[in-house]
Amino acid sequence: MKKKIDFVICFAQMLQKIAEQTAGTEYEETFGAVAKAVSDDFDTGDIFDVAFELQMCDADKTMPESVKEFLMMVYQLGIDEGNAICMNNMGCLYYTDRCGMQDYVKAREYYEMAVKAGYPLSVENLAYIYYYGFGTEVDYEKAYKYFSMAALQGQIEALYKVGDMFRYGYYVDKSEVTALDLYKEAYERYCKTENCKCGGNITKRMGDLFYLGLGTDPNLSMALMFYQRAEQLFYEQIRGGDPFVQKDLEYVIKAQAKIRRQIVKDLPPLAWSVSKSQKDGFKTA
Repeated sequence: MKKKIDFVICFAQMLQKIAEQTAGTEYEETFGAVAKAVSDDFDTGDIFDVAFELQMCDADKTMPESVKEFLMMVYQLGIDEGNAICMNNMGCLYYTDRCGMQDYVKAREYYEMAVKAGYPLSVENLAYIYYYGFGTEVDYEKAYKYFSMAALQGQIEALYKVGDMFRYGYYVDKSEVTALDLYKEAYERYCKTENCKCGGNITKRMGDLFYLGLGTDPNLSMALMFYQRAEQLFYEQIRGGDPFVQKDLEYVIKAQAKIRRQIVKDLPPLAWSVSKSQKDGFKTA
């Protein structure tokens, strides 16, 4: 118990240091979070909540060194106590390069630790490691296993990734119809879920369904609608610190331009004309 109290005192001092270093800087979210933390009565129950919030603050910027040190100490304390969220979030620190210590092997180790502790998000994170071969060989069998497991545990992002695997025939037999069903299910769940952070990814895939005719008839108007929404959501995801959707953003912008050209090309020619004096009052009931 004394050890934990000593940690709390140390953490409070570190938070004060972060507040001093970020005051008046571009790290407004970080300063706001630590200023609130140090102004409240700080006890052992607050440490992890503060750490989780700080990890998401100013997510579009490189993490300050003082924040990284704080998170690693807090997460290690949590890991020692068997806290699965801390295991996962420590893995996330190594997964991205935001704090300058990207290491996919260590990320996988912490994700595996959190999976054994029963944390669903880590199952999904581990699937990405194998899907893209980060720090290991690409292994679609393991990726499918973990994406499916995470989807069954309610992870929406994992659901559309299983759809991707059927769409491209990775490990499973290629089936655009199955991909269609999984994408639609992911979209329906997204529409019912607050604070879903993968909305752009899901709506982009809905656009693909109608643009490319995946398991359904092509529909350029529907494709354009979904791609426009995906573009808006990708901007939000990038502002929220998601570095992996930049190419998807570029894709939906280019796709919209192609669709607009095709829609304009397919418009029927009007065989009649209106005089300039009539144009302003041209309306139908």
